[in-house]
Amino acid sequence: LGLGAEAFAAPKRATGVGAATKLHAVWSNPQAVEDYQAYLNGVEEVVAKDQPSVFVGGADMKVAQGLAAFGRGDDVVLNSIAQVPAQVGGKSEFPIYACVAPGEMEALINACPEEKRDDLIILQRGEMMEPMLKRYGLCGKKNTQAICYFDFHPISGKPIDYIVDLGTDVQGNPKYASETTVTGKWAGAMLERLQRNEMHCDAIGYYEWRREMIQRNLFEVIFSLVGALHQGSTAGEVGDFYKDEVEDMWRSFNRCIRGHLAVTMLYGVEERFWAMADSSRRNGAPTMKVDDPELWPWFHGYWMGVDELYAKKLGGSCIPVWREYFDYGIEKGIFKDPRGPEMRQAA
Repeated sequence: LGLGAEAFAAPKRATGVGAATKLHAVWSNPQAVEDYQAYLNGVEEVVAKDQPSVFVGGADMKVAQGLAAFGRGDDVVLNSIAQVPAQVGGKSEFPIYACVAPGEMEALINACPEEKRDDLIILQRGEMMEPMLKRYGLCGKKNTQAICYFDFHPISGKPIDYIVDLGTDVQGNPKYASETTVTGKWAGAMLERLQRNEMHCDAIGYYEWRREMIQRNLFEVIFSLVGALHQGSTAGEVGDFYKDEVEDMWRSFNRCIRGHLAVTMLYGVEERFWAMADSSRRNGAPTMKVDDPELWPWFHGYWMGVDELYAKKLGGSCIPVWREYFDYGIEKGIFKDPRGPEMRQAA
């Protein structure tokens, strides 16, 4: 198992008199260069404004209806994207909020007219949809994606904002946990709609948003697995009583994501984790089940695939703490292995 961790550790630096200095090529982000050039040239990206929009729900229409209620009465709510009109509010270009469960998202994309796909706002709660969205060319700077930290009461329909105020950073800027973030073409439209209704939201660049998505994904993965091995503890209870285990697993993941996803997380992940756990408890958010078949592909299932990929290459796990906990849970019958017998045998 140690091989996996070592593979994702920083290389040791040569020291002492006569140590050679060697220059290596580094990963370059062409979009960052493009953005900086645009800044130097005074080119400003047009910020979209809220306007009459389409909200597509699935088996559960709660979020679609709730977000439409934030509008001015001229939105369109549908239970199938096949019904999307050519114009809304007299405009042929308009936001289309995809308010469906993760298992319904690919079917929605396939049913969406190709000329309208760039107008989709993919609403997520930390699901690792990146591989699926890339297949459709919907995972870039211009595509609109949102990590949602809000919900609507199932009976009253009243909006619930999960935001946690963490005070200010060293520069005096406010910092938050569990804040809804959105990126892409229609980010400004969603931002305006939520803020007008006193809901917290931040519109940010794609690469910053990607870190937020990964952070939410790992929160759900780590807290659900640690909680499952402690008599089904909730996320709030895990944050109160099992911080050491969360930190160990987070460090294991942090090494992995630097190598596999080329992402370096910002300082303070643990602080945000504890705040997210507290928000989950205060707002009664359910803790994900490790073996939930609907969520498995987007959370634990995704990381299982990553771990098995590197195990074949390196001979050991790249996220050994997570793998140890998962295997123990299966061995003790705490949860079921959602993989089929053929996949388990291949692993």
